[in-house]
Amino acid sequence: MIRFFLKEAGMLTAFVILAGLLLLCLWVSENFQRNVFKDFQNTQISVVIKDRGEPALKELLANNSNVVQYKIYRSKDNKDRLGQLYPELKNLIGPLEDKFFPTSAIVAVKDGPAFLSLLKLSPQIVETQIVHQPPMELARFIQILTFIFSLLWLLTLTLVLYFNLERLTAKEQARWSLMKMLGERPERLFLPLLYGQSLRIGVASVFAILIALISVFRVRTMFAWNWSAIPFGSWVGFFALSLLMTAVISFVLFYQRFKRVTLG
Repeated sequence: MIRFFLKEAGMLTAFVILAGLLLLCLWVSENFQRNVFKDFQNTQISVVIKDRGEPALKELLANNSNVVQYKIYRSKDNKDRLGQLYPELKNLIGPLEDKFFPTSAIVAVKDGPAFLSLLKLSPQIVETQIVHQPPMELARFIQILTFIFSLLWLLTLTLVLYFNLERLTAKEQARWSLMKMLGERPERLFLPLLYGQSLRIGVASVFAILIALISVFRVRTMFAWNWSAIPFGSWVGFFALSLLMTAVISFVLFYQRFKRVTLG
């Protein structure tokens, strides 16, 4: 019996940790979709403008139907932006003259290769250009992690329910055998079991949500980025999904176990 308790406690702890990691991965993935990939709906190209090339570039962009939008950053703008991105270098950047920070522009276009070909035909305007690519590899890695944690979470949930059912079977098998002989339907015997299982998984899910909230707070503190909070509905949805999966898995395990109970 002690061995059952230790196994069950270990599985329940693993369930809480895996569920917390799963929620954290879902939060990071959602932020990537909402904040990062939203900016890459159109190809973005940064260009460094040569001296006195700004008027010609504006004319080129204004007459090009491929251009969705653009924004020009002059020398002082780039100097201020660099100081905001790297506060630790602000004291070093401050005394430098504006001429050390060339004028640049960020251009959003529908067809990136076509626009790059157009820039090559205007070497007197642009010094260099950089095409911004979305971090697809990182996003794919997060998606794979989310999938793995989902499978592990589901497997751990099944093991938690299985060990608890085995413990209850050792205690209730005689009564189940008698009730089965009397023709009792398994659904009526299952309901008291479901209440206990749901309570355990519900409490564990609350702890998992707390772990995820603490992790989200730490990530937002360590990485100064435009993180968005997880909507309250997501927490409620995860909690409801945990209870739903508990009911489904518990019934399948109980029904298979009840069928093997001998009469008398």
